[in-house]
Amino acid sequence: MIRALRTQLKTTRPHVGNECLRGILLVALWFVVTGAATAQEAQTTRSGGGAETRDRQAIDRAIKDLRVYLDRGKTKRLTPHTVLRWPNPVRGCIDGATAIWTYQGRPQLVYCIWTDDRQQIGLAAGPLSLARPIAELNGHMIWPPERKDKLLTRFRDIPNAPQPAKTSRQRLLQMKLLAKRFEAKVTDSSDAEVYRLLPTPIYRYELPADSSKKKYVGESTVLDGSVFAFVHGTDPETLLLIEARSTKTGFRWQFAAAARGVALDLSLDDKRAASIPFCRTMVLWRYMVRDGETVLEPVN
Repeated sequence: MIRALRTQLKTTRPHVGNECLRGILLVALWFVVTGAATAQEAQTTRSGGGAETRDRQAIDRAIKDLRVYLDRGKTKRLTPHTVLRWPNPVRGCIDGATAIWTYQGRPQLVYCIWTDDRQQIGLAAGPLSLARPIAELNGHMIWPPERKDKLLTRFRDIPNAPQPAKTSRQRLLQMKLLAKRFEAKVTDSSDAEVYRLLPTPIYRYELPADSSKKKYVGESTVLDGSVFAFVHGTDPETLLLIEARSTKTGFRWQFAAAARGVALDLSLDDKRAASIPFCRTMVLWRYMVRDGETVLEPVN
């Protein structure tokens, strides 16, 4: 660019002196350098630079440090999967993520984790099975709450649902269509707020034929399943599980609703299908950087 400018100046303005030409070139160079720096800064911000990076690192650290087990003997550790990234500026969430912990492919516990402008990190959990997992963060047990049995409705048949299809693709389409028949509302405020259903499941768990024959703790045999999210803005507030589960008459589509600390009414075809009372599941921690490492500490 500088070479082209020099050539153009020599061609079109032969009367311009060397000092003047040098000044013009320096100004042009300044614009090029500062423009590149501005573009680089913008790119860094978009990709998670500065404070945004610290928030993302704090969330990732929490997911990494969380130890979730299917049993109190801590012999069956669950595997985390980060399934969704979301900010929710309407509620003051700088950054957020949803992670699901699984055991042998089956989801057991979900955590929504977010940061705010006070350098705090919030964690709110919800069960995704009838098992009773426990969760620890840096030696502190943060799950289950006292009323954990009230946070997941038991699986029930979906009326007028087709038989689970033979192929994976067909079953996914069936689950998406079944999910559209549901509606979730918050009932712990003066106005019942209707959440928006994400059309694609945030987590899908097909189980191989040999694994589907195994019995899981407190569960029926599961052939296929998906976790759908009802969101406030982009923040998942309520989860809907749809599974092809074994029954006396073969596999049937069943559903359960999971809430993470909100009073919930779930409707199916405009009729109430499930209700979950309020139960506080959120915990607050601080996050900071020490010696280049993100550190999490509980809020007293």
